Amino acid sequence: MAWLRRRKIKRTGRVHYYLAWRDEDGAERTRPLNTTDKIVAEALLREHQRASGELPAAPRGAPAEILEQFLAEKAVQFRPKTVADYRDRLGPLFAAWSDHPMETWTRAMFVSHVEGMGPRSVQILVGQCRRLIEWARGLDLPLPDFVGDFKPPAVRSEERTALTVEEEAAVMKVARGGRLEAPIALALYGGMPRADFLALEWRQVDLEAGTLTYHRSKTGQRVEVGISPALDAALRPVRALAGPVCRGLPMSDSSLSKALHRLLDKADVPRGGWHRFRHTYATRLVASGCDLPTLQALMGHRPGSPVTLRYFHTDTGRQRDAIRKAFGG
Repeated sequence: MAWLRRRKIKRTGRVHYYLAWRDEDGAERTRPLNTTDKIVAEALLREHQRASGELPAAPRGAPAEILEQFLAEKAVQFRPKTVADYRDRLGPLFAAWSDHPMETWTRAMFVSHVEGMGPRSVQILVGQCRRLIEWARGLDLPLPDFVGDFKPPAVRSEERTALTVEEEAAVMKVARGGRLEAPIALALYGGMPRADFLALEWRQVDLEAGTLTYHRSKTGQRVEVGISPALDAALRPVRALAGPVCRGLPMSDSSLSKALHRLLDKADVPRGGWHRFRHTYATRLVASGCDLPTLQALMGHRPGSPVTLRYFHTDTGRQRDAIRKAFGG
C-alpha cells in the first residue's frame, strides 16, 4: 500500500510531500506530489490508493464502518500504537452516538461527551476529532464540524526540575556512543537549548582551547561556554572539520522528543523535555557557588533578567548543607 513521505527543506523550513510505495523487488520508490499542504497530500494519497484498488470507494455506510475506513487510512501513516489510541478514544464517541445520523452530530453533543474527562484526554480527543472532520470533508461525507470552536481546557505543565546526580549518570550511560550523546551533553554540560544545539556548527567549537561560542536564538545574546571534561568526552569522538555538531537526529521536533523519551525510559529516569537538562546545568552552577551575573552570562540571559530565577532548584539535601554551613552542626 502506498503511503506519504515528508521532507523538510532546511533553507526554507517548508515540508514537501512525496508519494511512496514499494516495487516488485521490494525497493522503495517515491514521487513528488508538488504540495506543502498536508490535507492536499492526504487527498492525493487516497486518490492514488483508490485508483490502484488499495482502498475501496469512499464509505457511505454506518458510522462504525466510516470509523473503520478512517482508521484503515491512518494505519498507513501512523504506528499501530497510535492507531489503537485513535480507536480507544473515537470508538466510545461513535458508539455513544450510533443512534444519531452523522449529519445531526452537534457541538452540544461533543461537550456533553467530554464532560468529566481529564484536560489532557479532552485535548487529545479534540485533535483526533478535528483530523477526522478534515478527512470526512475531503471525501464529501455528511459529517458536520461537531467540534466547532470548542476550546479544550488548559493543561498545567509539570514543574521543571533538575536531574539528580544519579539520574544524570544513568542518562549519560545509556546515551554514550549513540546519536543523542552529543545533544544531551551540550544541553546538560553546556546549558544549550534545543534550538541552539541543533544550529551549532564545528567552527564554533574549539576543543583545544576548551571553549564553544554561540548566539542565543531567543535573545541574541553571545554565550561563551567553557568545555568541561564531560562535554569534551562527548564531543571529541564525533569531531569533524565542518558542519553541524549534532548529526543524524530526527528531522521533526516531535520525533526528537520521542527519541529522548525512549532513552529516558531505558535509563529508568522520569520523562521530561530537553529543557530539563538546561535546568540541571543551572542548578549545578548555583550549587557550586556561581553568582547571578555569571549564571546569566552562561545561560545567555540579558543582564538583570528575572527569567534566570526560574532555573534555581533545590532539594532537602542542599537545604541541610546550607544550614550546616551557616550555623554549624
